Amino acid sequence: HSKRKARDLQALFSRLGISNAFALHLDSAHAVLPTEKADAIEDKAPRTLVLQAPLMETKPRGGKKAEAAPVRLRKVPGFCAETFDKVLLDPPCSAMGLRPRLAVESSENDTADLRAAQRCLLWSAAMLVKPGGRLVFSTCTVDPEENERMVRFALDTYPYLRLVPTQPRGLGSPGLPGFGLSPEECAMVSRFQPGAAGSSVDSIGFFVAAFEKVSSIRDRETVMASKATTVVQAAPTLQGESHGHGASVV
Repeated sequence: HSKRKARDLQALFSRLGISNAFALHLDSAHAVLPTEKADAIEDKAPRTLVLQAPLMETKPRGGKKAEAAPVRLRKVPGFCAETFDKVLLDPPCSAMGLRPRLAVESSENDTADLRAAQRCLLWSAAMLVKPGGRLVFSTCTVDPEENERMVRFALDTYPYLRLVPTQPRGLGSPGLPGFGLSPEECAMVSRFQPGAAGSSVDSIGFFVAAFEKVSSIRDRETVMASKATTVVQAAPTLQGESHGHGASVV
């Protein structure tokens, strides 16, 4: 699913003649290079790592798309910590905000797996963004356990992240109370829900939150606080099709 999206993105870039954006073949849950590997790299710039990565040929399977020309994706093992000014994390989610949609075929176990994957990807995103940089978290679901509760998890787990108001203000509705966020924090996030009271737009359901990284993960105080609060969880193997980009674009 994610490889298909990456392949489609790269094909689109090629058709439009865009040469400064790349869809990557990358395991986003393991996108941060271990320290020993990062230290061995002379030029740690993300663009350099991408351009030096080997090209892997991919081709659609089955149907008419199987006749399309192969697309070559750069296979990147990962990036050094704190090298991106901005990171957009659009993780796999239950997609309960899409419409028209008459039913959602998923169980509580499915959504629990998705939340575990979101927590794992939040770790990668928080590690990759530079101090002073911005991390935006978004989903296409109305489930508060995947939205407001995930923002609470990020704030409690990563002391170097600070919630900031989404921009532009005035679009969407505040976050839902009762899922870990204070009234002030609810006012900083944006929730879009079909027919929601107080919403200024009618749209599909989705959610956006923005964070600023206020200190480096290398700061002693930050490291000690993070060790005291972080619970490491392995990313699950997701069954079936989930929604969220998964494809990495630099």
